[in-house]
Amino acid sequence: MFGSTKEGVIFAVKAKSGEVVWIYKVGNSLVNTVLPIGSQKLLFTTTNGEVGLLNWRN
Repeated sequence: MFGSTKEGVIFAVKAKSGEVVWIYKVGNSLVNTVLPIGSQKLLFTTTNGEVGLLNWRN
């Protein structure tokens, strides 16, 4: 599962346990969209108009 904060942080947690898998700060404004695409990528947008692609490895 993925989530975001108003401080520009995107995070992933395990659905069953709630254990945090990773945390990544993309900026200082609200991350308002987090859209998984594929198994290790997600698109995000922020309220300051930024659009980004985040890649990660397990």
